[in-house]
Amino acid sequence: MTDERTIIIGGGPIGVSTLYELVRRGRPAVLIESRDSLGSGACFANGGVLTPSLSDPWNGPGVGSHLVASLFAQNAAMKLQPHAIPSLTRWGIQFLLNSLPKRHRAATLASFHLAQYSVDQTRKLDEDVELDWRLHRLGTLKTFETEAAFQEQLTLAEMLGVEGLTFDVLSPEDVVQLEPQLETASQRMAKAIFYPDDVSGDAHRFAVELSRHAQSLGAEIRCSEAVLEVCWEQGRVIGVETSNGFVPGREVVIAAGEASPQLSRKLGVRLPIAPAKGYSLTIDMTGWNARPSIPVIDGATHFGVAPLEDRLRCVGVAEFTGRDDRVKAARVEFLNELFERLFPQLSANLDPSKTETWAGLRPMSADGLPFIGATQKEGLWVNAGHGHLGWTMAMGSGALLADLMTGETPKIDPHPYRVDR
Repeated sequence: MTDERTIIIGGGPIGVSTLYELVRRGRPAVLIESRDSLGSGACFANGGVLTPSLSDPWNGPGVGSHLVASLFAQNAAMKLQPHAIPSLTRWGIQFLLNSLPKRHRAATLASFHLAQYSVDQTRKLDEDVELDWRLHRLGTLKTFETEAAFQEQLTLAEMLGVEGLTFDVLSPEDVVQLEPQLETASQRMAKAIFYPDDVSGDAHRFAVELSRHAQSLGAEIRCSEAVLEVCWEQGRVIGVETSNGFVPGREVVIAAGEASPQLSRKLGVRLPIAPAKGYSLTIDMTGWNARPSIPVIDGATHFGVAPLEDRLRCVGVAEFTGRDDRVKAARVEFLNELFERLFPQLSANLDPSKTETWAGLRPMSADGLPFIGATQKEGLWVNAGHGHLGWTMAMGSGALLADLMTGETPKIDPHPYRVDR
């Protein structure tokens, strides 16, 4: 039985969801994570919001000029660091080619279909399985200071509305009714859009809790163990060599986030995925009399704030800086400034000693869509490249890959996410 196991490399929400979906179908599986705990990579302190509403890839038409301008702007929402350019050349060309309107529209629709399916799967899991975590069904509010920015987002919402997205257009007065803490900021708003079907939760806690449930179904989890290479015999997978020795298995799934291209490249499988660094602040709201009640995203800067019980998660900026995940003081200060702009009254409550800073590397594919499916190598599969929607797409991606691996009919079309596209 051991030799029949599927080996999953990577212990974030993508890897854990894949593990769960396989073992609940009766497939023996083992997950291997190089860090000492699960969910400690890109999801550890991410935005916490599952947002089919924000399915458009970052490489929208005109992104090239924004990236060039970011070289000279310290506080650009999406910033390209000059030292990273050589490592991003090949990926960057594809990133720009996929920003052409027709390609970007197709990627947006495919992204939405997977994100919507995934959130439905997450809701079902929350209803069917008793896990020690909480899914907040609060929706997401996105605000705009200019009519032009609002109209651009409205066009996207209307396009996705045909596919099933629910949204409501709000006036500044409506915004204050929905979220009183935005009263001051509403004076600068033109319009806002509320997406009632978006949900939120702690991605790290989700990964830990779902992994425990998967273990109760027979899954094995091995942390603090690095995969050194995938082993082959007579043209197919027989297991992996790790820092702790050989682990046998008949199939391998690469679900290692931004490290996935390094693993796949050794096997002759090229994944155009680049790391995009994001930052977050986690604020302790204990003792606050007033606090935000719903997730809010600023349409101009893409800065987001999401309440998670007694914590407030503030996220923003995307930085192409290679595999450097260090927290930089200037970017943290920028997040503080954005929070003060959105919630000026609440910023007075900030206590630096009770605020945790974090940075993580999102695995960003060149076309904005994840790679989910088989490779040309027998027994080797991929579930990686989800970018800023990894938490949103986790359950759906795990279910889709498990369907493909077990021969079940997928609930959504897998073609847009194929590895050889």
